[in-house]
Amino acid sequence: SQSSEAEGDYKGCPLISLFTKVDQKGKLFAFFCLALSLYNFGMYFIIFASVPATALFLYKISIIGGIMAVAFLLHFTIIHTNDKHHYMKYFYIFSLILVILALGNGFFTGVEFVENRYRETLGFGYYLFTFFVIFSYLFILARFIMHLKNSKKFEVKNRTKYLIVFLSILSLTVVLDMLRNADIFVLIDTLLMQYGIIIFASGVTYTIVKYKLLNINVIIEKSVLYSTIGIIVLLIFEIVKLVLEDFFQNILHLKEGYSAKVSVLVIAFLFEPIRNKTEKFFDKLFLGSK
Repeated sequence: SQSSEAEGDYKGCPLISLFTKVDQKGKLFAFFCLALSLYNFGMYFIIFASVPATALFLYKISIIGGIMAVAFLLHFTIIHTNDKHHYMKYFYIFSLILVILALGNGFFTGVEFVENRYRETLGFGYYLFTFFVIFSYLFILARFIMHLKNSKKFEVKNRTKYLIVFLSILSLTVVLDMLRNADIFVLIDTLLMQYGIIIFASGVTYTIVKYKLLNINVIIEKSVLYSTIGIIVLLIFEIVKLVLEDFFQNILHLKEGYSAKVSVLVIAFLFEPIRNKTEKFFDKLFLGSK
């Protein structure tokens, strides 16, 4: 089934136009799940990091997943609540700026070995992102509450209520963790987001099955597709970064960091061809000759 809901409002932005083909909400939610998975991937494997460079890389991967999760959730909220405004492009631009800061030293200036694991040293970008997360949660909450008041169908109201509850649980655990990590506010000295994600995933799964929140087939298919694209992009980024790092430091005698910036530009040019080729492969794999 095709959905043209709010499609015309986003044709002006090339990045946002990625989601205007089939079932926008399902594809956006798949991206959101992928970004959360990327965050968890980084945070989990940091435990096993044996050298500072690996730990710092995993911290950067993790925070980039968090940044993109917020952006996709904002976009999902705007589409789901039938918001016709054009400011989503500004959210993406700001998120892109945060990603660039995360690739450099804007979020983490380094790592230190504390209590048998590497801990990040926070930069100004982390505090900026913390307040962006708080603003995003308040914006999302306001949009869903307005959508709940304007909804007349019982099923739609139930979907919205469940989304408000489980998104609030997830968002509040994230905010509390970030505030604690930044030494701004400490409610409890433990990582809460891991529990928030479990509750959120369980609650949304129930809402999808019980109240048909989203097309679950689209979410599964697109999650696999975008996970594959994400892995390919990350591998290319790391390969290009390693090759250029040796060239810049040993031949041109430039400071560390230029290789990452050039790698980002390379990925920016290669992303569209990678996405198209991967989508064609998955279409043949899942749909055959259709």
